[in-house]
Amino acid sequence: QGTRVITFPSVLKWNTIPLTDIILDLLEIGENSLGCPVEIEFASNVYDEDDKPSEFCLLQIKPLVTRSLDRFEELESSSPENIICKSEAALGNGIIQGIQDIILVDPQGFDPAHTKIMAKEIEFLNIKLEGKPCILMGPGRWGSADHWLGIPVKWQQISNAKVIVELGIEDFPVDPSFGSHFFQNVTSMRIGYFTVNHKKKSDDCNLKWIKSQHTQKKKKYTRLIHLENPLLVKIDGRTGTGIIQKPVEQKMELMDEQESSGI
Repeated sequence: QGTRVITFPSVLKWNTIPLTDIILDLLEIGENSLGCPVEIEFASNVYDEDDKPSEFCLLQIKPLVTRSLDRFEELESSSPENIICKSEAALGNGIIQGIQDIILVDPQGFDPAHTKIMAKEIEFLNIKLEGKPCILMGPGRWGSADHWLGIPVKWQQISNAKVIVELGIEDFPVDPSFGSHFFQNVTSMRIGYFTVNHKKKSDDCNLKWIKSQHTQKKKKYTRLIHLENPLLVKIDGRTGTGIIQKPVEQKMELMDEQESSGI
């Protein structure tokens, strides 16, 4: 009597197939490979016949969404002097922390004729990071197949990028890609994607401050900048607004100096 309920007791209680062990192994392998907790999608065929083995099929594996930006007013409360980059065309949603490295393609002296060389330099700096997350920043369309429109990098060349910034510059008028060349990576790996439009007053990037920080490695067109303290990235997925803030510890030290000097 009563409503029929599917409970899978033969699998979960009597261990007809080692489903739990398989899932635990896959979750561990996935986390070790992607560097973060993962979620999986699977299907299984369970056969009672002795001569027909049961089957397990992994359908999908991707990083687990673990944090979102719950308080969107935090963007509005950020002091303008502490913001080093702002975009009203940012992809993503949430807070990204723990980034202390920036790979920068300096817009000053940028030449679209040499973007293939830039891609090789970026690959070199990406390897130097040894798996540490970074912000990738430079002019044009990242990942463009046409090297005259942007830097033609492949994903493996920028695999440490947790935030990607496309900088619009006056002498290089190309339409932004809005992450289209790495759309699958951007969405599945929760990568922040900023488009800074040089024609919009609301969009800005403080390149002077960024280039004043410690340059760990410098190539002809690119440089790897290392910060003593991590940056804070916030993206409001409802409005498409994103900001990158100066390190919190650095701001506190500045406040202490101002108080001691009577400011």
